[in-house]
Amino acid sequence: MKIHRLRLRHVKGVTDVTVEFPDSGLLVIQGPNEVGKSTLLEALDRLLDMRLKSTSRAASITGLQPVGLDVGPYVEAELSLGGVRLVFAKQWLRQPSTVLTVLEPAREVLTGDDAVSRMTQILDRGLDRTLLEALRCAQSGSLRGIELDDSDAFSRALDAAGGTELHTDEGADLVSAAQQEYERYYTATGRPTGALRVAVETLNAATDTVVETQRALAEADELVARRLEAATTLAAAEAELPAADEEWVAAGQAVQHLEAERARRARAEERLVVATAELRRAEQDQRARARLVEEVAERETTVQRAEADVLESESALRDQSQAEKSAQAECSKSEEELAGADAEYEAAAAALRSAREQAETAQMTQRLRAARTLTEGLEGARERLAAEPVSPSALRELEELERELAVASAGADAASTTLTLQAVAGPRTVRLNEQTVSLEEAGASTEHQVAQGVELMVDGLSVQIQPHPEAVRLGGQRERLREELQRQLSALGCASLVQARRRAVARERVQHDVDRLAEQLANALAGAELDELSRAVAARADLAGGEAPATDLETATRQTAHGEERLLEARRDAEHARRVLTDRSTSLLSSRSARELARARRRSALDELERVTGELDRARAVHDDEGLVGSVHAHAQAVQEARALLGEASASPVGDDTASSVELRLAAASERRARARAQLDAARAEFHDVKGRLEVTAAEGRHEAHERAQQVLEDARRRYESVARRARAARHLHTTLQRHRDQAHESYAAPYAREIERLGAAVYGDSFAVSVDSRLAITHRELDGVRVRFDQLSGGAAEQLGILARLAVAAMVDDQHCAPVVIDDALGFTDPERLERIGRVVGSSGQQHPGQIIVLTCTPHRYDGVAGAHRVTLSA
Repeated sequence: MKIHRLRLRHVKGVTDVTVEFPDSGLLVIQGPNEVGKSTLLEALDRLLDMRLKSTSRAASITGLQPVGLDVGPYVEAELSLGGVRLVFAKQWLRQPSTVLTVLEPAREVLTGDDAVSRMTQILDRGLDRTLLEALRCAQSGSLRGIELDDSDAFSRALDAAGGTELHTDEGADLVSAAQQEYERYYTATGRPTGALRVAVETLNAATDTVVETQRALAEADELVARRLEAATTLAAAEAELPAADEEWVAAGQAVQHLEAERARRARAEERLVVATAELRRAEQDQRARARLVEEVAERETTVQRAEADVLESESALRDQSQAEKSAQAECSKSEEELAGADAEYEAAAAALRSAREQAETAQMTQRLRAARTLTEGLEGARERLAAEPVSPSALRELEELERELAVASAGADAASTTLTLQAVAGPRTVRLNEQTVSLEEAGASTEHQVAQGVELMVDGLSVQIQPHPEAVRLGGQRERLREELQRQLSALGCASLVQARRRAVARERVQHDVDRLAEQLANALAGAELDELSRAVAARADLAGGEAPATDLETATRQTAHGEERLLEARRDAEHARRVLTDRSTSLLSSRSARELARARRRSALDELERVTGELDRARAVHDDEGLVGSVHAHAQAVQEARALLGEASASPVGDDTASSVELRLAAASERRARARAQLDAARAEFHDVKGRLEVTAAEGRHEAHERAQQVLEDARRRYESVARRARAARHLHTTLQRHRDQAHESYAAPYAREIERLGAAVYGDSFAVSVDSRLAITHRELDGVRVRFDQLSGGAAEQLGILARLAVAAMVDDQHCAPVVIDDALGFTDPERLERIGRVVGSSGQQHPGQIIVLTCTPHRYDGVAGAHRVTLSA
């Protein structure tokens, strides 16, 4: 992946910033703390997280919103991924949107869910997230947390470096094919599945079928034996039944004689029972007549009490009706007062709203004046800024030229020949090229640097002095740099570098004024445009035109509070009146209910009195009171006669012992006869049941079914053995490839360690070496023969190894699958000498690395030794 451009708007403390990235090499993004350097990477991560849609309100998204501003964070990135160049943008929280523009190879423009779906497809195909995360290094970071096992791009690079082919297309196809063949027969835990599972289940089912048919054959043999046993039992039951019938007939005749004697006694007992019942009924009728007379007297007393209750309830109803009328009048008065208070409150509230609108209009007018003043000041500041051409980047170029000129001058001076002229005997005059050099006295001397050819004329003698070619080249380079420096100074309108620095400082002051005025203008506009604010003020003025001035805000507020207080008091009074009216209405309803209940009770008492009086009259019409007394005496005489007849019947010679013996004999005979019949029925049922089941089994063809099941079992066993052989072969191949792949993974550490050592030699020297385990983690560092575990290294040394490891990974991955190396304010614990060396390594890696190296720092001097770097400065 390559980043071409990244834009953030309203993201945390970043108002609006756009950063252009070179396609390759080193980019240093510098600026003070909290200016938004790390926010660039955080915003890019949120943008590329397809789970965070534009409508998401997750904590990671709300954390991007600037504090105190109701705006939507916006992130836009131009990227190259897997041969696709695109621009992807999202805005969250406010007016959410998602836009994907594919620039190459064919232009596409997608929005919403379509954009998310297409971007997910591009990321899945072109982004190695494991490699992207591994190539980031924060301050005090180390390689201990890097996970590279799942990086496809790095695995392919290690394949190429280590001479293995497990991650090439052919090697991957072989491993994948073996894995697929293994998964046809086994699950991830090694349990049978697919064809193997089907073969096992088929074999088990065939085995169960054979067992079932064998059980059915055994059941048929058992039925044959049971039929013979049932036939024997049936013959014995048929022989027992005639003897039991004869015994039962004899016992029945004895019982008939006994029953005749018992019938005579029973008739006497029945006559006594009837007479006794009639006597009891006559006595009950006599008692019921007495109770009925008493009930009539009680009902008359109840009717008298009900009449008194009705009179009392009607008096209470009249009192409650008068109280309800008074409560209704009081409630109507309270409702009128509530309506008046409500109208007064609405008038005061309308006045308050008018006063507030006028205050808001005045405030917006003041903001508009301030915004216009700030706009004029901002335009003037920008004009002054345009008049100052010496920007920080231009000043850096001039200073860089000055440093290069100083280096070139020192080199030219060191390579050129020094010509020394000294007068020995007295004053002398010589010609040096076209220049006359005078030595005024003996011992006087002068020096000249010979950067070009020189002709010395002394007393008619010409001496030709030619400089070394390297001195000529360095001298020419110095002149070109001096001319370039002078040309750039002239283009900027400066006579010297000192003046350029002063003008750069002046531009920085003007830039500060521009930023300050822009911030004040943004605060005055509060997210709106100047024209929009002007139109809003004009619209308010049009709406307020022609209206009379309202009461001032403080007076309107006080009047509204007073009206609200009156309204609340009127509401309380009205509510109290309503409650009183409700209570009175409830009491009136209760009195009406009590009156109706008293009337209902009176009606009920009268009805009951009428009922029991009628019942007494009807009873007396059938039997008068004296007739009931005579009936009781007559039924008492009949009871005495029935008792005499029962005494005669009880004197019969049939005793209890004889009756018991006859009954026992009949019971025994009946039981024997019933048992014989039951045994016969059971034997017949068993015989016919077994016979019928044998006929069914004969029709089922159980022998033929058992033979077919055995044949199916043989076929299933042959299919299982065939599939099992293929499954064992697939498992053996899978296990073998896994073992060889694990061995190949162990060889990955060697090329990775060599690349780290190649880069580290420029920092630590030729004695530098590292040890890397099979998980590609640095375990030891060796320097000058001393071997130290990684976790025992100082923070600075661990940080340096972390950067070297990431540069090594980036150097090994090809251009098509590369990802940016990001160094976020690292090297904070590195000493100056190693800082300079590792800076040179980062710089050379930026020139050689096919991808991008991005350095984020708040201390730019750490990377002054990095040559050929692009620099971007972020300001608050």
